[in-house]
Amino acid sequence: MAGAKAWGVDVNPWCVEATLENLRWLKKEYGLQGAEYKVLQGDSRSLSTSVQREVDCVATEPDLGPALRHIPTTAYASKIVDRLRPLFRDFLEGAHDVLKTGGRLLLVTPYIKTRSGTPVTMDVEQWALNVGLRRVHPFGRTVFAGNGARESLNKTASFVDAEKRHRIGREIHVFQK
Repeated sequence: MAGAKAWGVDVNPWCVEATLENLRWLKKEYGLQGAEYKVLQGDSRSLSTSVQREVDCVATEPDLGPALRHIPTTAYASKIVDRLRPLFRDFLEGAHDVLKTGGRLLLVTPYIKTRSGTPVTMDVEQWALNVGLRRVHPFGRTVFAGNGARESLNKTASFVDAEKRHRIGREIHVFQK
């Protein structure tokens, strides 16, 4: 809808087909005659194998962990995040490889609610720095000029989307190459 040429990569063939179906519907529903997209089956940890050129932006929501029936203990939530760490580290390297200089990465990481009330999250900033990405504060002062209530968003580095009914929410980060 923004006029971008979109590429999608998923390891699950069912997800690839479902994404293609959704994109075909969007194209028809909104009359997007010139919409260009590809959705490939592949592993997001090796993006350069699937996407063999530099891109302006990568947006992703990798595995956030198992579906949970109950709010977990902090120890169990930490085990979930520990199990996911290699996936995210590998993905960051692959994203760096395909991003153009100045390109941006929007990365979603798990935000797991716990019985103690303190969420378990994944600190990805150091990993991003290690591969050559820097955190971006997506909102500049001009966006909220004159609006004191939202002025603090200028300093926001990530956002959390965690509905009350969900046990695992999403922390959304923006990085730039």
